[in-house]
Amino acid sequence: MNIAIEYILRGTKINRLITYPCSLFLENTTKEGESKLIIVLHLAGLDQLTVQRYTPLKLPQGDLPQYTEEVVPIKEVFTHPSIIVPNYRMLEFREEPYCTPDKHTSDMPNCVLQERDYQEARAFFFRPKKMANVREDWLWVIFNVVQIPVDLQYQHPQPTLQRAQVQKYYPEYWSKWELWKRVLLDSKGPATELIFAKAYQSQFLKPELFTEPRYVFS
Repeated sequence: MNIAIEYILRGTKINRLITYPCSLFLENTTKEGESKLIIVLHLAGLDQLTVQRYTPLKLPQGDLPQYTEEVVPIKEVFTHPSIIVPNYRMLEFREEPYCTPDKHTSDMPNCVLQERDYQEARAFFFRPKKMANVREDWLWVIFNVVQIPVDLQYQHPQPTLQRAQVQKYYPEYWSKWELWKRVLLDSKGPATELIFAKAYQSQFLKPELFTEPRYVFS
C-alpha cells in the first residue's frame, strides 16, 4: 500500500475531502439480506443528508433499481447505520502509480510540480482511473443482469466490450445505462472507497486493534 495513503487513513483528514453527491457500492459479508447495496448521499440543507438505499438486484423500479430514502444528520455521515451498513463491505480501493513530469513512474510525484500538474496529480492520487473502472464494471455487471434480456446479452468477459456492443446495437438499453451512471455512479471527488475506508473497516475490528492499519489494497 502506498505509504502516503496509509498515513492519511490513520487520521481523519481524508474525511474533509468528501463531496456530494457520492455513492457507496456494498457487498454483504453474510448470507442474510441483500447481497449488494448502493448507498447514494445528497446534501439536504446545511446540516442534513438524504440517504438513498438502492437494492440493485431486485426487479427495477422503472429504469432504476428500487430504493428507500431517509434524511440523517450530516455529522453522522461516518457513523449512521444507514450509511455504514452493518455486515457490508465496500469495494477494495485500487491504487496505481502516477507518472511524474520527469517521466519516471512512482507512487507519488518526486519533483516540484506546477499548480496545474499538482491538481492533476492530486485528483489522480485520490481517484485513480483503475478505481473508477472497477466501480463502473461492478455497476455494469448488475445492470446487465437486471436490465438486458438474456438473449441480447453479449457474452464476453470484458465489460468494456459488452458496453460497446450495447451502445452500438441497443440504444434503448444504452440510454438506461446512462441514467444508471448519472444517478448511481458518482464521478467527482476522491474515491469513496478511500474516504469511508476507516468507518467500514472498524465494523470488523476490535477497538484495541484499530491502532494498526487494516485496509485492503491491491
